[in-house]
Amino acid sequence: MTDDAVRTSPATSGAEFDDIASALGEQPGQEGEHTHSLMASLAALTDAIRDLVSRTPVSPDELLTADQLGTLFRLSPRTLRDLAAAKQVPHHRIGKHYRFSRDDVAEILAITKQRRRQSHRRTFHPFDGSATRNQ
Repeated sequence: MTDDAVRTSPATSGAEFDDIASALGEQPGQEGEHTHSLMASLAALTDAIRDLVSRTPVSPDELLTADQLGTLFRLSPRTLRDLAAAKQVPHHRIGKHYRFSRDDVAEILAITKQRRRQSHRRTFHPFDGSATRNQ
């Protein structure tokens, strides 16, 4: 990030930049390496937080618990939590709790459908002409 980009970043104003420079014992308008490094880090952190907030579901009410999703899928909530812990199904982790968004549910269904198709395909054996079914 350039010096001008740091100075004009939405995370900081010129006055804030000068305040930080003064706190670090530097003259306003002649900021040193520490100020630029600090401001660049602050701008990067602000951008990361904005990105994270934009990907977070709008409302906690839109998320399903493992118990709720288990009822819909007729699976044990424990099984869903284990699959989420093993990163085999998409989920959101809030503290020690697993939550599932609508997009997560759609992706789980797509994964399940894809696995079913693969498991029911017949494999042709070219040497003896026979076919077996994958289970």
